[in-house]
Amino acid sequence: MQCIIDDLPTDLTAEQREQAIRFISNNAGVFSKSEFDIGRTPFLEHSIETADSRPVRQALHRHPIAYLPLIDEYVQQMQDNGIVEPRIGSECVSNIVLVRKKDGALRYCTDYQGLNAVTTRLIILCLSLIRAMICWGKFLLHVPGHAQWVLAGPSKGGRH
Repeated sequence: MQCIIDDLPTDLTAEQREQAIRFISNNAGVFSKSEFDIGRTPFLEHSIETADSRPVRQALHRHPIAYLPLIDEYVQQMQDNGIVEPRIGSECVSNIVLVRKKDGALRYCTDYQGLNAVTTRLIILCLSLIRAMICWGKFLLHVPGHAQWVLAGPSKGGRH
């Protein structure tokens, strides 16, 4: 949590800084503690709809030999943290792309362009457009210019 506190804006007053630190400390459980602490929820299951498209299998790209141990280590860390699992013989293959960050470290990315090309487009409620509020134990979603929805639990909904 210290890294979040250290990154607070410098123009905060002493009182604002204390409030922010208190808020962060009281809600420590909702903040990620590491790169691999991504959280889980039993309330939502995600699937990618590709209609009748064949599985996307990209031709694999070569990586510099110096990067291979880094890729292996990162994949192992993701497996250890339950983020990915091996699928021997999977028909779906996407390339790994390593991008250099400003600090010189490598960012591990996955090239989903092929998958995105065959994904059925659905209306997606973007987090930047939604204000999610907990209201009397229910989730209240407000999309600007649209109706509000009260979600009483997974797969239940009603117009508000």
